[in-house]
Amino acid sequence: MRYLLDTNIVSHLVRKEAVIFQRLERVIAEGICISVVTEAEILAGLAKKPKATRLATTMHSFLAHTDILVWDSQVAKSYADLQLYFIEYGRALSTMDALITAHAHAVGATLVTADKAFLQLNDFVPVEDWTIPL
Repeated sequence: MRYLLDTNIVSHLVRKEAVIFQRLERVIAEGICISVVTEAEILAGLAKKPKATRLATTMHSFLAHTDILVWDSQVAKSYADLQLYFIEYGRALSTMDALITAHAHAVGATLVTADKAFLQLNDFVPVEDWTIPL
């Protein structure tokens, strides 16, 4: 099973939170990746903090060593399916969160996030919160 990390989990990871590393060690061989949408959120966050040079160095190193998945037609189809799911079940997410969710769904990955809003989507895509200790 591949694991697609949401932006908030990347933030926890670069802060070197032990609970995240414990989870990561258990699944690293299975494949860790992020969506290009998460990369965009990281870069936008860094652009807003030009004086945070140490954070920028850490984030750029993370990005250089992480599998970043690009958007394609398969992901676009999953996004359309997710929008239909939202209508059918009366659920919603922010646009960026919906794009990341669709990406996890399209590649058959478990979405790793600390955002409780994603838990409502467990029947659309597997969701795990790695901030909760095992």
